[in-house]
Amino acid sequence: MIVYNVGRQFFPLKDDAETERKAQFLPPRATHKIRIEDREQLAAFLNGLCENATMIANPEDPEANPRIALDDAALDFVPQFVKDDWARRRGMMGQRNG
Repeated sequence: MIVYNVGRQFFPLKDDAETERKAQFLPPRATHKIRIEDREQLAAFLNGLCENATMIANPEDPEANPRIALDDAALDFVPQFVKDDWARRRGMMGQRNG
């Protein structure tokens, strides 16, 4: 199953996601493709969303919701299959640039 994410919305079709991204004047990198292969990945993804939602109790308070730079250190609430896919993609990008 593939879904697309723009901001805090999910879309079943890429065209719908791109329409929303453009309506918000966001760059192309704001559209995220999420591939879920099985029920275990779906459950991990949904659990990660639920855990993340509890972290964002007050987005205006930097102590309650610190900005975290995404780098090689994966966040705890990111499902393992997403971390693995990201590592694989980064490896492929490094091979192309190297």
